[in-house]
Amino acid sequence: RPRRRRRGGQRPRAPRPRPPPALAPTVPFWDAGEFITVSKILGIPHPPGTPFYVLLGRVATLVPLGNIAQRVNGLSAVSSALAVLLTYLTTLRLIRIAQRRGVGEGTEPGREWLAQVGAVVAALMLAFSRTFWENAVGAETYAPMSLAQVLILWLGLRWWEAHDRGPTVGPLLVAVYVMWLSVGLMLGVGMMGLPLMVLLWLVDRRVAV
Repeated sequence: RPRRRRRGGQRPRAPRPRPPPALAPTVPFWDAGEFITVSKILGIPHPPGTPFYVLLGRVATLVPLGNIAQRVNGLSAVSSALAVLLTYLTTLRLIRIAQRRGVGEGTEPGREWLAQVGAVVAALMLAFSRTFWENAVGAETYAPMSLAQVLILWLGLRWWEAHDRGPTVGPLLVAVYVMWLSVGLMLGVGMMGLPLMVLLWLVDRRVAV
C-alpha cells in the first residue's frame, strides 16, 4: 500500500500564469453596476454625471446580443479596440511627419518599415497594458474617454497636414467639437484642449491668436 506523502514534504508548485480576463459576463466591481443600470433606465450616475456615456450605453443595451451587462461592457471593449487602432494611425502619422522634416535617415522602404514597426509597437503596448486592459472588459467611462482623446489628437494631426497644403480649419473644428462633446464621457477629455493649443501655436500662431 503506497504511503501518503506528508504535507510538509510536498514541493510548492510554481504559480501558473493566468490568461488576461475576457469581457465581463456580468456586473464587474466598482462603478460598473451603476453605469449598467443608468444606461438601461437613462438615469443619472454619480457626480459630475456622464450624460454622453449614458446615451451611448443606452444604445448598447439595444444590441440583441448577450445580457444587458454584457452589452454595456461591450461598449468599453469596442471603444478600447478603436482606441488601439487610432493609436496606431496617430503614431504612424507622427513618425511620417517627423520623417518629412528630416528626422532619421535611410532609404524610403526602410523609413516606411520603421514607421510601421513603431506604430504597431505603440498600439500593442497600449492594448496589453494592465490598466487599459482592465478598463476594456467592464462598463467604465475610461475606455470611451481614451478613444475620444486619441481621436482628438489624430484630428489635430490631420489638420496639421492639411494646413501645410493650404489654410483650413475643418479637422480642427471637428477636434474641438469632439472634445467638448466628450466632456459628457469624462471631464478629463477637456484636458486635450492644452495640446491642441500647443499644436496651433507651433503650426500657425495666427490661428492660435
